[in-house]
Amino acid sequence: MYVGEAVVLAAGIGSRLGRIARGAKFAVKVAGRPLIQYPVLSLASAGVRRVVVVTRSAVLPLARMAMRGVQDVVDVRFCVNNEWYRENGYSLYVASRCVRSNVFYVSMSDHIYPAWVPRRLAEAAREYPDAVALVAGDREPRFVDVDEATRIRSRGGLVEAIGKGVSPWDYVDMGVFVMRREIFEVAARVAGRKATFGLSDVLMEAVSSGFEVRVVDVTGAPWVEVDTPSDYWSLVHGSKREVLSAAVESWSEPLISMDGGVRRNEAGEEQ
Repeated sequence: MYVGEAVVLAAGIGSRLGRIARGAKFAVKVAGRPLIQYPVLSLASAGVRRVVVVTRSAVLPLARMAMRGVQDVVDVRFCVNNEWYRENGYSLYVASRCVRSNVFYVSMSDHIYPAWVPRRLAEAAREYPDAVALVAGDREPRFVDVDEATRIRSRGGLVEAIGKGVSPWDYVDMGVFVMRREIFEVAARVAGRKATFGLSDVLMEAVSSGFEVRVVDVTGAPWVEVDTPSDYWSLVHGSKREVLSAAVESWSEPLISMDGGVRRNEAGEEQ
């Protein structure tokens, strides 16, 4: 299945990242590139041509600047969520008015992963066309704190439970998904009942409503969530830096340089 559109959730204020984020975690520079560009370019390398960025109006100019380096690669659209305090499940609900496709990726803006992760999700979408959501899952995460992570319990590939406190668990949620448009109906129901809710709440509502939600095993993929100053510094200067290399090396043509531009030959043609 070709999945050509993606939703990137970027409405949070990055409070745990403190002064590094300055209210807009997605724009924090990582190796010379805004953080949000890493998931966007991995998605683009998996075939995405249209990206909907859900963010707050207060930081919309900053979001436009952060995405400026990738607009030759993907068509970027912005979807405003000024009730960002209702958490990322509500941001997904808001995206319903901006998404065109029946099947689309959903990604956190602060997760870095190689392009083969969304490619694997697209393959699984072909294998399981009835699934309303497919969640990338890692059995043995190397670069995230499992105690802080969103965890999944599954049986036969079907998600039974997903959330921060799930125990026992067999996967950690990587923050990358393929979803069908029906998920917006589920999110609307949750929004009608809860003031704040996350993606996990939407997925659990889908499970309890009889929808098929599956975990896709991508164990072995180097990935990281940038949530705290420790995450940031270890990514930029420490042990997690190999995640950056793995992501950049996975990006496909046209080659994207680390300064955010498209590499061109002397004739001005894209290489």
